[in-house]
Amino acid sequence: MTKLLFSASSLAWSLCAFVPSALSQTVKIDGMTVDLFLSGNPSDPTVMYFPGCNGKDTFGAKYQDFHVQKMAKAWDGKVNIVRLQLVNDITQGVTDGMCFWSVEQNKKAGSESYDFAKKVGQLARNWVIKQHWYNGNLHFFGFSYGGRVSLMVNFISDTKGQFKTVTGIWPLCRKEYAIKANAPHTPTRLYSTEKDPLSDIGNCRNFYPNGGGDLIDVVTYPGSEHSWMTHPDLKYERVWWPNHKIWSESKYIEAYAEKTWTSWVSWAKCKEGSQACI
Repeated sequence: MTKLLFSASSLAWSLCAFVPSALSQTVKIDGMTVDLFLSGNPSDPTVMYFPGCNGKDTFGAKYQDFHVQKMAKAWDGKVNIVRLQLVNDITQGVTDGMCFWSVEQNKKAGSESYDFAKKVGQLARNWVIKQHWYNGNLHFFGFSYGGRVSLMVNFISDTKGQFKTVTGIWPLCRKEYAIKANAPHTPTRLYSTEKDPLSDIGNCRNFYPNGGGDLIDVVTYPGSEHSWMTHPDLKYERVWWPNHKIWSESKYIEAYAEKTWTSWVSWAKCKEGSQACI
């Protein structure tokens, strides 16, 4: 049985001034924390947003709100956003969340990407599609660690038929973290810079039979920057990833970020049939 606990009531949506009024609340669904940002129009589509590995640490909370604002703007305010706090349910706001956890730590905590993908399917199937504001169009948007989760959301049986599209931002596709995937069942788009050493975007198709066929679309930008879409406050950062034994260099690149938001929405609307495909 789905248990729904409200921890906040209706309030004006302060994140997006162009949305006159919205329903914003945090709920608990079978022990999983979900932040809701509703447009108030039951004919609008829904985006399920899975943030990165740091959960809601100080910077995580900041960029998550920034992303909600950018999503709403990209959809002209005509979207419901379901922001999943599955990582933070485990890390509870600790600095860096689970970003530097080992494979063994993830297994012990039940926080492997496959575990999260199954929870995504559970939430979509048992809760989202039963809401009065659900119009039949649900899109998955996985950011950073959520991008890794997207690589499974697009093929596991738990999510089949639930989403119109699956999107992953710089998903982890390094060979040592290969997935033995089935053929994808949902149109998928992956974004990264061409030479991001952490994502290794050129290897993503190899996870799927026949490279995923026409259901996998990879969009790349010049360069090797990793975190180019997180938040404008990220001017430059060089990070050592001990589990991968690599350095990554990150900075916010507005041109890449804006192109991603707009192209993602156009593609998603095309796949749901609400806009002509370009």
